[in-house]
Amino acid sequence: MRIAGLVADLLMRTCNASSVERQSFIDGSRYMIRFSDNNNMEVHLVDKGERLFAEFWINTYATPLMIIEYVYTDIKPSSICEEICELIRIINESLMKQGEKSNRNQAVQPR
Repeated sequence: MRIAGLVADLLMRTCNASSVERQSFIDGSRYMIRFSDNNNMEVHLVDKGERLFAEFWINTYATPLMIIEYVYTDIKPSSICEEICELIRIINESLMKQGEKSNRNQAVQPR
């Protein structure tokens, strides 16, 4: 049972995703979902074995900010989608606050 595609489809419909790209490999697949409104955030859904991994990426980091592992037992694609959307919102708000704080600090510094 592969559910990454179902979750990717739900994210495209409900979470303001801008694009999706699929890669296949021998024992699974990877869906890269981009969210252009959210600090160029991407969520990579990786189906591997009996597990699904959600990796949260932004373009200024070389590694994921966070990785969540889901085991297929009693897994619901809609619940995963809701959780990912909420985490994207939280991460985006945090990044926006950091950006505002950096801008204020730069404005206060004497030249």
